[in-house]
Amino acid sequence: MGLDNFRARIRQIEKIKENGKTVYKIVKLEKPEDFEYKAGQYVMLAHPELRDRETEEPLWRPFSIASSPLQEHLEFAMLVRYTGGFTEFLEKNAKPGHELLVSEPMGNGHFEHSQEKVIFVATGCGIAPFMSIIRTLLAQGSEMQIQLFYGFRTAKQFLYRNELENYAKKFDNFELYAAASEDNNFNGFKGFLMPLLNKYAFKDRNVPIYMCGSNTAMNVLESHLRKLRYRNIIREDW
Repeated sequence: MGLDNFRARIRQIEKIKENGKTVYKIVKLEKPEDFEYKAGQYVMLAHPELRDRETEEPLWRPFSIASSPLQEHLEFAMLVRYTGGFTEFLEKNAKPGHELLVSEPMGNGHFEHSQEKVIFVATGCGIAPFMSIIRTLLAQGSEMQIQLFYGFRTAKQFLYRNELENYAKKFDNFELYAAASEDNNFNGFKGFLMPLLNKYAFKDRNVPIYMCGSNTAMNVLESHLRKLRYRNIIREDW
């Protein structure tokens, strides 16, 4: 895959571990000069030393940008897949100071900033594009009514927990509904997102609902939302 690209130095790597194994990584990069993007877009990432076995080209993989365009760094939330690919290579080799290749931003940035209400539905690191959008809207003082429904397996996998809970306390127009599907000790809702959507989602069936997460989870959640007669569903799978 021939891509025009930037080089970006790794500033910080945060590892979210469970049972001694890294499940997610939050990777922050220095923002390359003249790199501009819209909240909700994604890029292709590659490591200079990791090559596609067939083409010998860099092994590119897509990742949504979690940082806001207003921030001075690029940030990505990654699920570490132990399949010999990009994220496992990073887990074993990448350190602050190393460089990654970053493509130009992609995706049409289809989020509509003029709407009055919006619902975000995410699972796992599908939270990433919504972090970018939420950070941008709240930093700009938007009065849009925002609901985030976020599902994860355990409390340790509640990405951006402190930040999101602080937003919910600070901003009257931001509501957070979190659910842990496999953690009986979680001090919030235990189970899947459907009951939370039933009870708390805006009742206007035309409100736009943006979804991002695993195909399996998104299939179930989209089917549920359509049974509830929501009509304006925009979905991104990974």
